[in-house]
Amino acid sequence: MAKKIWINETQAIDISDDRTLLSREVASRSRSLDWFGLYAFLPDPDPVLQKIGQDISVYRQLLSDAHVGSCYINRKSATLAREWDIKEPAGNLKKMNRQVMLLAEQALNRIDVYQVITDILDAPFYGMSPIEVMWESTGGKWIPTDVVGRPPEWFQFDVENRLKFKSRDNMIEGEPIPDYKFLLPRHHSSYYNPYGDRVMARCFWPVVFKKGGFKYWAIFTEKYGMPWVVGRVPRSTNETERAALLTRLASMVQDACAVINDDESVELKESGGKTASADVYEKLIEAANKECSKAIMGQTATTEGTPGRLGGEDAQVDVRNDLAGQDQRMVASALNQLLRWITDLNFGSETAAPEFGWHEEEDVQMDLAERDKTLTDQGLRLSKTYYQRRYNLEEDEFELTGPTPSSDPMQRQSAGNLFAEGDLAERLAVSGQDRLDRLADRAIAEVAPVFEGYSKALKKWIDDAESFAVAEKRLIPLFDALDDGPMVIQMTRILMDADRLGKESAGASPDFAEAKWGPGKPFAEALDYFRARAVTVSGITKADLLAEIQAELVRAQTEGESLEGFRNKFDETLSRHGFEPMHPWRIETIYRTNLQSAFQFGRYRQMTDPAVLAYRPYWRYVAVMDGSTRPAHAAMHGKIFPADHAVWDTWYPPNGFNCRCTVTTVSERELRRNGWKVDSEDPTGGLVEPIDPVTGNTMPARLLMPDPDWSGNLAAKDWAPTLDGYSQELKSVLEKAVGPALERLKNAG
Repeated sequence: MAKKIWINETQAIDISDDRTLLSREVASRSRSLDWFGLYAFLPDPDPVLQKIGQDISVYRQLLSDAHVGSCYINRKSATLAREWDIKEPAGNLKKMNRQVMLLAEQALNRIDVYQVITDILDAPFYGMSPIEVMWESTGGKWIPTDVVGRPPEWFQFDVENRLKFKSRDNMIEGEPIPDYKFLLPRHHSSYYNPYGDRVMARCFWPVVFKKGGFKYWAIFTEKYGMPWVVGRVPRSTNETERAALLTRLASMVQDACAVINDDESVELKESGGKTASADVYEKLIEAANKECSKAIMGQTATTEGTPGRLGGEDAQVDVRNDLAGQDQRMVASALNQLLRWITDLNFGSETAAPEFGWHEEEDVQMDLAERDKTLTDQGLRLSKTYYQRRYNLEEDEFELTGPTPSSDPMQRQSAGNLFAEGDLAERLAVSGQDRLDRLADRAIAEVAPVFEGYSKALKKWIDDAESFAVAEKRLIPLFDALDDGPMVIQMTRILMDADRLGKESAGASPDFAEAKWGPGKPFAEALDYFRARAVTVSGITKADLLAEIQAELVRAQTEGESLEGFRNKFDETLSRHGFEPMHPWRIETIYRTNLQSAFQFGRYRQMTDPAVLAYRPYWRYVAVMDGSTRPAHAAMHGKIFPADHAVWDTWYPPNGFNCRCTVTTVSERELRRNGWKVDSEDPTGGLVEPIDPVTGNTMPARLLMPDPDWSGNLAAKDWAPTLDGYSQELKSVLEKAVGPALERLKNAG
């Protein structure tokens, strides 16, 4: 007996045992009973729009309704208020290529992600929200320059459920959408309805009826809200006199004054018994508002103010949170699609793409609570206002207990609980390093446009040069033309942030450390110090760039290269020296090294405070111990020396470019509790066999030394780099630009 498969209520087709038939589409739209192929596009099945004969632009007018507008903002706010980040994909067994993550961060930094999320969140209201991505090729990399929401009424679906743009040139069939061009977040779309489900469709009729209710309520109020004015005249009064009296009574309603004859009388009659009639309109409007609340928020508890905690309110709030969770998953899906496209276009489809994700509210609150506990354990008293704001507490729900930390330095020295102990000290240091890494990632992404400007200025310089001689003559004047103002402002801020992170991560109250720049006006002094450092770093960065390009000019002429050949390979030259924005290894090194130095500078000031040294006189070297940790640095992990030991003159971090090692303070009690021993002999220069932190295997023997040119405690010294090594012309320009800043740095101590 032949096997059959039913494709509708009355028709079946024979199938054989050939399983290739399983891949055949049976229930297609073109074969269905209710499809006659009369259209080149799929009609929008929205019953409201079909009834009123309009497109979805009519739903935007509903936002003018105060209640609908409030619910619209309320629902979006649940997602817009969440913190987000991008990270390596879950389950990725290999460490992600650093360039992939960096390019993704640069891309999201160039666009207004908040606005993009806002546009995506229009999908539940209008069914879908087409988001157009504008791309730009920069330095051989494709990166989005703008991501913009487009009106959904500009688009339609064909019979194959493919999105088409209804252009002026092709209004009937529409234009196909190019690949990598449109994100298409949709709300509960289906094969039957690819346009998506629209919550605004459920609000349309309630708003229409509510507007009618308001209109008649206003008429009712005007009619019955004031007393009736009744004029009495003799029966023999003619129509002309009656009309005159009526006019005077009408005027009286407006200004409460009237002149009447002595044989006329006026009586005011209050309207009564109409309260129940007025309630009809109020209940109609209230019912319409509740319908809109349920359509948009899934409940009424968060939009209809009711005192107290009603029986079902918690369940209603859970419904609202479930909807917010759906919206957040929709946003994450759309932005992950964008990150996937960025990765595919630049690194290929085989490369893992970063993932967009939301920070869990519970994690944020727990991190905040853990941080606050650490601060209070260290003696910091947080105000009642702070707790109310951070934890959304009412004033009568809590009270602060316990003594305020003493301001007496001698008492503070003996208060052991003011210092982070053991594992907590190390966790604070590692956590501080993680926060510093994220600060560096964001800073590098933010500064990318500055280096793009440098690249464009240099490309214009070489394109405009008629000869090598002209190029050399015009190169040094570019120093002033390269705009480093945004870089100086940004680096000043992040250096101060890095210093603060270092101080906070040292495991003692910030009150212990007296700023290097002295008491009195520490913020102003710190700002001046770090701005001077930022000016110097920025100036040296520009000088290095011009010096290396100058050397490339000399090389090209020495090797007999033509100017045209030099010009054609200029992008490669910039990339080789690390100044090309899409391959910014030099930029990353500059930023991470300076931020790491500022971070350790803040920790060093904190740890060398006399109050800290009195209670925690030992220091312990801590490496990150992952696949990126250098063997010599891993060999130092866990070693403990007195804080004043000479080993720290060599090994206080950073101990190389992009070094993430740190030092924590240790008390006598921790030594006894952990069974740690204090070393006295400096191991520098000896042979060690480091343990691979990933595999646990012993590595070949090597000298225990910091990276070349990194021996020395930078945190204990004034940061004042030498300007030697540049050509005389470039050195003169550089000294003029950063000389005053260098003087401030030298005088900072």
